[in-house]
Formats: sequence, C-alpha cells, structure tokens
Amino acid sequence: MDNYPIAPEPSYAERLSAIQRHLATGGKVMVVTYTRGTIYSPKHLDWFSADATGLYVRQGKGKVCLNFTPVKFSK
Repeated sequence: MDNYPIAPEPSYAERLSAIQRHLATGGKVMVVTYTRGTIYSPKHLDWFSADATGLYVRQGKGKVCLNFTPVKFSK
C-alpha cells in the first residue's frame, strides 16, 4: 500500500479568513448542522470570529462553535 501524505486541517484563523474573504467579495456561506442549514450573506461578515479554541458564528446573544461543522461556499 502506498503512503499518501495527509494534508493538515486548516487552522481556525485560516478558516475564518477564507469565510471573510468570500463574504467580502459578495459570496454566500452556508453552515450546515444536524438540525438546520443557515446561509450567511456579506452583511453577516462580522458575525464570524475565531480564537485559540475554535471558529464561531454569532447566534442570538451568544456564539455557536463551528469546529466540526461543514461550511459551504456559493456565489
């Protein structure tokens, strides 16, 4: 069996940067959880944040962790 290198997962800051770049250029981002999918548009750019513990999005008065949540990009 061949040894294939496994690409490292992007850091939380890198994921945040990709999301913010995409939203800043007019794209939309869909966050998919087990109960619902939410589409964020450029007006939600400031709702996303990251720190040493994870990637977050604002929901109500709190934040929701997106560490193990798929994030999809669209036009």
